[in-house]
Amino acid sequence: MQLEGAVNGDGKFKWFEKDEESLAKFVKDKWCDWKSLGVDGPQKIIVFVNTVDRAIKVYDVLKRIFQNQSRPWLLLAHSRFTRDDRRKVENKIYEFFGKQANPEPAILVTTQVAEAGLNISAPLIITDLCPMDSLIQRAGRCQRFKPDTSQGFKGKVIVVKPAGDKWYVPYSDMVRLVEVSRGKKGKEKRNTSERLPAIELTQIVLETKAGNQGLLLNWKEEQELIERTLDRLYRTYLSGTTDVEFSKGEEPYNSVFEKHKPKKHEPGEVEEELETEMEEE
Repeated sequence: MQLEGAVNGDGKFKWFEKDEESLAKFVKDKWCDWKSLGVDGPQKIIVFVNTVDRAIKVYDVLKRIFQNQSRPWLLLAHSRFTRDDRRKVENKIYEFFGKQANPEPAILVTTQVAEAGLNISAPLIITDLCPMDSLIQRAGRCQRFKPDTSQGFKGKVIVVKPAGDKWYVPYSDMVRLVEVSRGKKGKEKRNTSERLPAIELTQIVLETKAGNQGLLLNWKEEQELIERTLDRLYRTYLSGTTDVEFSKGEEPYNSVFEKHKPKKHEPGEVEEELETEMEEE
């Protein structure tokens, strides 16, 4: 798995954010540079995006930029199709991306509808940043059908971040991070962040694990990514709250917490106030 971005001189990962136009051009660049990707199998790409509107726009741009040259089959799948139209689209998708697919070049632009509901595969997956469980599902469409399990069959997953302040839509679940620590007198201190999109936990884990040189995905690595990102978050939801508690300095929570400290307080001010209140009690 690779992230579309780079590590700055200060060691921090910076995403090369993609709007619909730039994402379509990115897909086109990978298509035209296919031989350098180091993947096996026929020339096919599945592009996962997070919203139907984004899927339609990316598809329309791809049609435009491929119009004056020999172009691949371009397919679009999303949840707004009628039942009859969806059946026709799915049949066409299986024709090019199913287990018995023909080898003709093709690009599929789709949304969550193809994460698990369609048994399809491609050598290259390009996907919007999304919650870790959905991301692993999307990555599972990469080289799903191996012709010879005794040999390696190379594929690639590239994660891009949508452009804009609301890049995380439709994954808009909000949480607060609660940093729990002990003061000099052993009293518990609790500092609370501003509300933030839960998907930022996925973002920071990916930046940490794959930001420098990418990440080789296997069953063990996928399980670790899920546990590191979602286990405590889901346990928090099941307990009936959206306040995610963590120990001071614990990652990945600390990095996200530092980004979302309440702006009305100077560093350390919240801790002092909370400790004073607890001592008074």
